[in-house]
Amino acid sequence: RKKGSSSPNKKTLWSEFYEYASPTNENVTGKSIRNHIRTLIEAEQHQQCCYCRRPLLTNAYAKPIEHILPHSIFVQHTFNILNLSISCVDCNSKKSDDVWTAHRERFWRTTRYPTARAFSDMYHPRLHRYDEHIKFFRVQSNTHCISIYTGLTPQGIKLCEKLLTHISKLEVFISANSELKKYIQTLQDEQSQPGSAAGDAI
Repeated sequence: RKKGSSSPNKKTLWSEFYEYASPTNENVTGKSIRNHIRTLIEAEQHQQCCYCRRPLLTNAYAKPIEHILPHSIFVQHTFNILNLSISCVDCNSKKSDDVWTAHRERFWRTTRYPTARAFSDMYHPRLHRYDEHIKFFRVQSNTHCISIYTGLTPQGIKLCEKLLTHISKLEVFISANSELKKYIQTLQDEQSQPGSAAGDAI
């Protein structure tokens, strides 16, 4: 549909996959496969968000699978393992379907996944080493948490500008408001569940 210039369905391949059920094995579902993918990648990332490096929460819904090149745009990479990472809800929500590279058109036209070198103007959590691009410092007390991020390369600087500066401010604001924190967690739990009526309404 995209190649033919007709409008694509609102429903994505990723959301359709979530509803998949094997006709021969009731234990094989889209949901179970996605949970397995999440578990594997999360272990690779040492239970940290691929962007902000904060610890991922124990609730599976608070650990969305992140499509580095958004699957709503780069349909051909929806199931490519190189395009999948695990982020926290904050980073996933802020990034959404943003494309942080000037090579968008070139990436969109090819079915082959771009190499690490091709991501010259954006940080790629699967293909780049975090420590080479970002330096961060985190202080936590009983009531506050402050994270300071510094970009070391053009890719790291862009990640700070597009995402990490926002996450740092949000973290300070929420950690200082314990009552607000409780309500935001409720919203995030609902919003992160694919296809839920409450999530769509929020």
